[in-house]
Amino acid sequence: MALIINGSPNKQGASMSLFKALFPKIDEAEILHAYDLNIHPCDDCRVCQKKISCQYNDDDFSVIKDTLLQNDTIILISPVYFGSFTDQLLKIINRFQQFFAQKFTHQAPLKHIKHIYVVASCGAKNQEMFDGMALSLKILGSLFEAKTHLFTFTGADQVKNYTQHYQTDIAHYKSQM
Repeated sequence: MALIINGSPNKQGASMSLFKALFPKIDEAEILHAYDLNIHPCDDCRVCQKKISCQYNDDDFSVIKDTLLQNDTIILISPVYFGSFTDQLLKIINRFQQFFAQKFTHQAPLKHIKHIYVVASCGAKNQEMFDGMALSLKILGSLFEAKTHLFTFTGADQVKNYTQHYQTDIAHYKSQM
């Protein structure tokens, strides 16, 4: 199925509610919550340049990596924080540097990932707030040679019932999957 990572510290917030509306058949147990994981940030140590590995083999990234290797889809869920993903989700994404080195230095790309979805909400009514996420998603798509899909929802701070308020957007995005 999918590697699913909720990057929001709020497990029942706008981003998660919208994700559940877009992917209603996914069980809650399949979702990894970034804020529950102990993840070291990438510090550009370059171990992955020398061998297919990472200096941090003692944190929860091993769970992410194992799940990634067993699935063909990545789903990232996040509110916008200063024009990008949350800091905890960015720590995880930055650890994908080892896959970059695996692909370009060691000529051993991970080609089994077919789709990468991002479900993102923003408190402001400003579509440009998703530009940082869109660029990161483009890089991830290139890294994994996968199709990318960015589902954005603006103005979430003014909404109480997310799935009802965004039902037209949700229906539109489902038709694109």
